[in-house]
Amino acid sequence: MLALLLEKKANAAMEACSAQAEGRAKKGKGKGKGKGKGKGKGKGKGKTPKCPKVTEIMDMAAEEYAGEMCVFTELGWMDNDMVSDDNLIEADIATLPTEIAEALNGEGYDECVAKAEEKMASMAPECDDKYTEDEVAQLQELANAVAHTECFMAIFKESCGSYIMNSLAA
Repeated sequence: MLALLLEKKANAAMEACSAQAEGRAKKGKGKGKGKGKGKGKGKGKGKTPKCPKVTEIMDMAAEEYAGEMCVFTELGWMDNDMVSDDNLIEADIATLPTEIAEALNGEGYDECVAKAEEKMASMAPECDDKYTEDEVAQLQELANAVAHTECFMAIFKESCGSYIMNSLAA
């Protein structure tokens, strides 16, 4: 069965990435400042918002999605420059049970990606004019990658759950 090949690839990828995840977990996030005492400074008046640099946003996303990126890279779905191999992804998805493959290739997936991209695009409108055209393009690519990752994970989890429930009920 073709799904077994993907299962083996996925298990090997998760095993390879779990060691990396343990390393990140041991580093921790540091102690931080904690919550101070007293009244604090309040909100302030008329200050322009501090917009993060594109590199800071990219670094935050890389840290947040390090596990997924590792698995996708190990599967061969993405290279080290974060360029996806859509043909391989589609070929691997085609090996999954029909119910799962259809969910990942269906309108619901596309709608999920569109909504997620729209949500991210409207996150900091006050920063829109602070970035160059190239930076905006980078952020749009990042938003697209994050949207695909989030939607893939959500729809995969949901469709697998349905598949298992339907299999048990049969």
